[in-house]
Amino acid sequence: MKHLILGAALAGALASAGCTPVPQSADELRQVTSRGAVMTAKDSYTVPRSFGAVSGSLRRGADRCLTVTSSQGIMARGPMGMGHVQQIRKHHMTTVRTVDGRTELMIKTRVQGAILVGGGADNSGIMFLADATPSGGSTRMDIYGGSWGTAELRGAVKRWAGGGSILPCPQMP
Repeated sequence: MKHLILGAALAGALASAGCTPVPQSADELRQVTSRGAVMTAKDSYTVPRSFGAVSGSLRRGADRCLTVTSSQGIMARGPMGMGHVQQIRKHHMTTVRTVDGRTELMIKTRVQGAILVGGGADNSGIMFLADATPSGGSTRMDIYGGSWGTAELRGAVKRWAGGGSILPCPQMP
C-alpha cells in the first residue's frame, strides 16, 4: 500500500511538474530529473570497479530481481459510502542495454486498475533509471527516479554495482 501511494505520488508529481507527462524514455527521465521536478532525485557516485564488471552485475541483478508483477488491494469508496477493495496491478519491465558508451538499467512500470496520470496510451512510464559510465578504471553511476519509495531499489543497485550480493531482491516501488 505504501509503495502504491508513493508510486502514484511520483507519477502525479512528474505529471504536474510543469504539466510534464510521465517519462516514456530514458532521456525524458534524465531531463525531468535534471530540471528538478518535484519528488524526483538524482544520485551520482563512483564505484571502484571496471565498467564491464559493473555492467555484468547490473544485468545479473536485473535478470534475477527486477522484472516482476505486483498486485495490491486498496480500499475505495463505492456507492452510498460502501467500501470495496480495488485491485491494482503493477508490471515492472526492466531492460539493461549498453548504448552510447554507457549501460542503462531502465524500469518501465505499467499500471492496471488505476489511472497513471500522464502515463500515455498503455498507462505506463519510465520510473527508474541507472546509468553506468566508464570513468578511468572505475565506473560512474547516475541514478534517476522518484525521491520517495525507491531507497531499497537504489540501495540494491548500489550493492550490485559495488560487486555485492544479488539477494535479497529489493521491494519494488
